[in-house]
Order: sequence, then C-alpha cells, then structure tokens
Amino acid sequence: GEGFTEATPAYGEPLFVADDANGNGVLDPSERVLRLGTSVFQRIRDEEGAVFVRGASQAGIIDYGRALVQDTERLRSAAHGTMMCGILAGGPYPGHRWSGMAPGADVVLGAGRLRPEGIAWALKFAPDAISMPFSQHIFSPLDGSSEIEQLVDSVMKSGSIPVVSAGNSAIRAMHAEVTLPVGSSSLSLTTKPPSSGLYLSVLSRRPVESLALSLKLADGTLVDMPSDSTSTPVKISGGERSFNHIADVSNRGTFQRHIQLWAPNQFPTGTYTLNATLSDGKPLDVHVYSSDDYGYGFTFNDHATVSSTIGSPATADDALTVTGYSVHEGPNAGLVGPAGQLADFAARGPRIDGFHNLDLAAPVNPLSTSIDADHPHTATQMVWPGTSCSAPIVVGAIALLRQLYPHESAESIRQRILSTASKDAYVSTDVDQWGQGKLDLAAAAGIEPSAGTPPPAQLELPASIELRQTLTARVVVTDDGVAHRTRWDVGYDGNYDTEWLDSSEHLIEATSLGPLAVRVETHDEDGYLVGATATVNVLEGTSAPPHSATGSAASDSSCAMTGRSLAARGRLGWLMLAVIAGIFGLRRLASGPVVMLARAAGRATPSAEEY
Repeated sequence: GEGFTEATPAYGEPLFVADDANGNGVLDPSERVLRLGTSVFQRIRDEEGAVFVRGASQAGIIDYGRALVQDTERLRSAAHGTMMCGILAGGPYPGHRWSGMAPGADVVLGAGRLRPEGIAWALKFAPDAISMPFSQHIFSPLDGSSEIEQLVDSVMKSGSIPVVSAGNSAIRAMHAEVTLPVGSSSLSLTTKPPSSGLYLSVLSRRPVESLALSLKLADGTLVDMPSDSTSTPVKISGGERSFNHIADVSNRGTFQRHIQLWAPNQFPTGTYTLNATLSDGKPLDVHVYSSDDYGYGFTFNDHATVSSTIGSPATADDALTVTGYSVHEGPNAGLVGPAGQLADFAARGPRIDGFHNLDLAAPVNPLSTSIDADHPHTATQMVWPGTSCSAPIVVGAIALLRQLYPHESAESIRQRILSTASKDAYVSTDVDQWGQGKLDLAAAAGIEPSAGTPPPAQLELPASIELRQTLTARVVVTDDGVAHRTRWDVGYDGNYDTEWLDSSEHLIEATSLGPLAVRVETHDEDGYLVGATATVNVLEGTSAPPHSATGSAASDSSCAMTGRSLAARGRLGWLMLAVIAGIFGLRRLASGPVVMLARAAGRATPSAEEY
C-alpha cells in the first residue's frame, strides 16, 4: 500500500544469517539468527545512466535487482562484478567469519562501460578511492596520455586514490617486442578458438614516417592497411568481413596503429601473419599487442614477452597499479602457481616509455561470491583468479586507513601503503614485477601483529534481574591483556548501541519483561577482536547469580591483519562490473560508505528490507 517501500522493515521476504559471535563454528544457545538490514548499495547507476536509490519509493535498489533477475544474459555477465563486490563489501555483519575488506560500507555502483561520465559521476560522492578492476592493452597508446588515463590522474588530484588492476595478459603471449629492420619483416600469430573479432595494436616511441602494414589471414586473404585512419569499416574479400584502422600519434609522441577485424561468422583458426615494410632509414623498436573476443586466443608465435603488459588505465601516471600473488593453490585455486608467488598471468611493467608504473601486489585468487544465472536467487562461494581481485582488496585497505587516519591526505595514505609493503622470500627487487611489494595492512595501520592465539572471552550477566533495575555487564578476556575496548549490542539485533568504549563494563537498564540478550565485541591488549553473547531474564522477582557465555576470537585476515580491528567509515569509489553482495575469506574489518562504478550489469542482492 501507500508508504510501503523498501525502507519498510517488513518489505518483502526477510533474509537471516546465523551470528557465530564467538567464532567457534557452532550456533551456541546464547547466539542468534539475525535479520539482515538494508542493502549495502546506496545507489546504482545503470548502463543507460538511470540512477536507483536505496529507500526510494520509485527507482529503488529493489527495482534494479528485479530487472536483473529477469534478464538471464545480464545476470550471467554479473559474475565478475559479483566477485569484486564480495571481496570489498560482502558478508553480513556481525558474526560472519567470511567477510569482505569493508563489509559495513555503503556502496554506490556505476554499471556500464568505463566512460568519462562514469568517473565524473563517482567523483560527486567525494570517494576516498576509485577502483578500476580491469585493464585493456589494445587500442591505447599505453603511455599515460589517453583520455581515460588522464581522467585517472584527475582522480588523484581530486583527493581520491585511483586503484587499477594491472591486468592478466602476461601468460598468454599477447605482447611482442621486436625491432623492425628497414625493409620487410613479419610477425606470426595463431588463433585458438574461432573469434568474430581480432585486434592488433602497433606502438612505437619513435615517430615514423613510413611504415606499411598488412595482415595475412589464416585462409590466405591479404588485407592491406591504409596509411591513415578509416572513417568507416572496410570490406574484406571472401565473406561478410571488414576492418577498421586507426593511425595516430599520442600527445606524448607514441606512434600508434590499431587494427580491428570483424566477421559475424568468425575468422578461421590457424596462422595469421602481420607484415611490416619500413622505409624511413633506420630500424624501429615496436610493441605489438593482440587480443580477440575471448581475450586470450590470438597469440604471438615469436618475440612474445611478459614485460610491458600492463593495460590502460593502469598505465596512468597517478594510478595505484596493483598486480597479484597467489594465496590459494590446488586444482580449484585457478592457474596462478604456488601460494605466495606472483601469479603467472599477472601483467608486468614497465610502461612502454620506461616509466615504472607497477606499485603493489595483493592476493589474486581470494574466496568470494559467484552467481548462477540459471538459479538467480542463489549464490555460491569459490576462488576467483585475476588481478581484478587484487584491486578491491587494496581499496578496502584504503577505506580502513582513511578511517584510522581521517586527517591524512590521499597522497599520505597512498605513501603509507607503499612504504610499508612487505618483501618476503617470494618478492624480488624487480619493481616491474612486484612494485614495492605485498600489501601489508597491519604495517600500514601501525599495528604490530601478535604471535599469540586469540583468547576466549566471557560476558558476565546475572541470570535474572528485576524490571527497571540497572545491571553491570562485564566482559573478561582470559589472557594477559588488560585493555578491553568494547562496544555493545543490547537487545542483540545486530546493531550496536554504543561506539567503541574504553571500558570492559557497561550499564544496562532492564526496560521490559522477558529475555534480554546482549552481544559484545572487545579488543584485548594484543589487538584481537573477540565476541561473546549472553542472556538475562527480566522478571518481577529477585536477581540470580551471574551467568556467562564464552567465545573465541575471529580468524585473522589473509592480508596479515592480525592486529586490532578497524572500522572504516570513509567513502570509496569503485569502477567495476556488477552488483551482488558476497563474502570473502577475511575477518570483518570495517564499515563505511563506498562509491563504485561498473562496465557490466549484475544483480544487487537486497536486504531483508528490500527483497
């Protein structure tokens, strides 16, 4: 009826989650099943520019979600963004040990292709960081001069930190670096799966006046490329096939030729030959990049190299460019190599002008959420491999640090992350492979990880209390620590009634008859986050002896966050693919508003109030 919207608690079918407050893997008698609150998505901008706002009576988040559920193909394309949302902000809180880096954050998501207007929209929310978890190594000068690269630089100048995935192109022989002699030469490529689109980019840092290019297709057809750009597609003989060609020099002096071939019935598999004729008097060093509709099936047979494989916009001057290393291994961990090592596919530097633009490494194959388009109301957990996973981990770290150091500038937070990056036995001194090293959130936060084990906690309450009486709830952490910062959820509804208090005790008034459940979270001296629950009966009789419930600390994060928990409330920006709340194998660390953008659509998982 009128006034009954997604902001109404009883709207739709409620969703619940078990709260394992003490982290022992069992729902103890004093622990509860909690009803989820509002969606993490504050607002969503779809591919057409329409904006959906949480709590709105029209064009609310639920409307966006319904449309996606009804479109199987859009939902199928949502898996990539689903994973990223899970890594950054997934997992209900409190009481879920598989959570994203900043699971309490609000998310503002932009769906659709990466366009300037999308970045401008995200910047309206003054984000602490904008994450772009994809990079493209074709149709760009890769020298920091393109429009999208310049926009990334403007993000940093605005006070946000642009976090960009380096890309996954190192393992697939999609980059050749070769010196073309004066006269004729050629490069050989092979297609694997048949593709409707084949793409090549030829880049050189030296201006060249005379370079003729042609491409011999697998069926023997020879396609001569014009010296200038084509304004419309040019027909290729032998079927319904065509090509486009771009010839240009970037404003930083990069000579570039880009070729796109298209055929609705796909090009044949086999060997393709790129022929070059150079006639300007001296040899020419070139970078040649390839791709197809699958992103991996058009590869060089010779001169292939993994260097200079970072894609745009990670090649922007001010991008915080992130590569990835493995944290899981085995048949279900993706083709990434042993745990701790740089992923085989992770793109390497330097930029083609020699600039060392790789900054940091983060986990490349974390556990996160996936969806099944054929069963749109279900979600699963799985390991996802790709540097797309690395970017939201770093974005989450930035959220935490902006919360912990709210007065530090974006540049200061950036340098804090880079200067504290760890260098273990796997990390080499080659900055074009590892940047400054592995993300170390504990070090960046100024936290000394504890070598001990999480201690159990006890929440002491009387078994019963008279109505209108005030009781003193007390939490005890059974180790050698004495500092007990606490926050309290009186009524145990999943919403904390206090901020963090520098006390192990809290006064609670019994205002209604019946069971009164209490949840507490506390830090011990070593920084471990510990939870406990207990229940007191409110009666009209007399008080009874104390009653307590025990708990153990939550597990530590895979990013070495073994120190005290943080609660980030900064705003983030994120350019990403799709929408669905997910979960990740990290202890919940943060909460705060978040901004995201996206290039493909996905389904927003509504809360109990919205679904």
